[in-house]
Order: sequence, then C-alpha cells, then structure tokens
Amino acid sequence: MGNMARRNFFLSFFILIFLSISLFVLAKTGLLSGPVELIGKVVSPLHRLTIGSSSDSKIATENKNLVLKLAETQKLAAENSALRDQFETSYPKSQNLLPANVVSAPSFIPGISTPEYLIIDRGSNDLVKVGSAVVIKDNIVGKVTEVSGNLSKVMLVSNPSNSLSGKTVSLKGTTGASALGVLRGLGGGNLVLDNVVLSDDLAVGDYVVTKGDLTIDNSGYPPSLIVGKITSVEKKSSDLFQRAKVKSLIDFSRLSTVFVALQNN
Repeated sequence: MGNMARRNFFLSFFILIFLSISLFVLAKTGLLSGPVELIGKVVSPLHRLTIGSSSDSKIATENKNLVLKLAETQKLAAENSALRDQFETSYPKSQNLLPANVVSAPSFIPGISTPEYLIIDRGSNDLVKVGSAVVIKDNIVGKVTEVSGNLSKVMLVSNPSNSLSGKTVSLKGTTGASALGVLRGLGGGNLVLDNVVLSDDLAVGDYVVTKGDLTIDNSGYPPSLIVGKITSVEKKSSDLFQRAKVKSLIDFSRLSTVFVALQNN
C-alpha cells in the first residue's frame, strides 16, 4: 500500500510539472490568446450586466434624490416669493401677519367642485383665533372659523355662508362717492354686492373692497382689502336697490401660502 501511494504521488507531481511547463510554453508562443479572448468575451457581458445593473440602480437613486430636492427647492422658492410679495405690500402691515401653508381644501375636487374652505398649518399654538382674517397681499382670502392646536379652518370670502360689508373703488377717475352694500358669497370665487341704493354708481370693472367689520378684539375683516372686481350690474328703476356680481381676483384652488392677521391678545 505504501509503494502504491508513493507511485501515485510522484505520478501526480510529474503531471503538474508537465502541465505547468506546457502552459508556460503555450503562453510564450501566443497559442493561449485565442482561448483567453473567448473566455473574456463570455465573461465580459456578465460583468457589464452586473456592473451596469448596479450603476443603473445608483443613477435611479440619485435621480430620485434630485427630484425630491428640486421639489423642495421649488416649494421653498414659492414660499419665499409669497413672503417677499407680502412684505412689499404696504397694507396690511406685515408685522401683524403670520405666514401659513395651505394643507388641504375640504370637499374640493378639481374640475367638479370649487374650494369653499381651506385648512392651514397654524392654530392656537401660534396665537390664531376664531375670527382672524386671512389675506394674500392686499386681497382678502377669508376668515378663521375653527381652530385646533396646530391647524385652522378658513372660510373663504366667497363661501355662500359668508357675508360682510363692502364698498366700490373706481379706477376711472370718477369723483362720485363709493357705492356701499352687503357682500354675500355665491361660491366658486363669486360674490354679489347687494342692497346698494339706486343713487350710487355701480360700473363693470370697478373694484370692491372691504368696508371693515372689525370687533373690539380686532377679529373680523379689516377695511380696504380687495374682495374682487365687478363683472355685471343689475339695476331696475322699480326696485329699491341695485346689485352687482363680483369676482375674486384670487384662484383659491391654487393657494399654497396665506397670511393670518393676528388679533390683539
């Protein structure tokens, strides 16, 4: 058994020596270049597939991160633009205003219904109270009707449940006095200026602003905020009053940032 094992060992040793010398000679003469190239062609696509898959995954992740950063940058730019525009508006005074983001519009369905309420991300923790007016630049958006710690519900100025005092402002240089009336919401950004006496001048294109409905604690609608523009006038000599349709200048469905007029503590 010992002699047989030694013969097998020496046989295996000589075979390895022979193969090593043969491979060395073949490599020196270039006869191995063909098989090596063939093996490379077989292995290379697999290598590229593995590396490519990893690279594609990395690129997809980077693209996703870039999209998220772009969306965040655009949101920040919009908020900064709204803040800059608001602070450049002389009225209402910016130091009394609290910026807020619109987080939802209950019951609003694009193409089917219009917003009548907004939910903003400011509440009693930010000193927001029921009755606080909400504005964008010098336009009235509505007023707060419900408040929780971190959220508030805003009834839009054109909500059918809303009413306030209003007056007209003409940009045509007329010397006539402003027409006074009661503004009632019709929904969808539309209102009607009603109870206007026949002797007052109403004209299509005139602006309508808030007359002012503030209470002693500063809640309600401040004066001289833009409600909208007159689109039509209904006047009959047989009636006691005339009326005008008013369209808000704001697209409430696209609001993202608004400002709450803080009340006195």
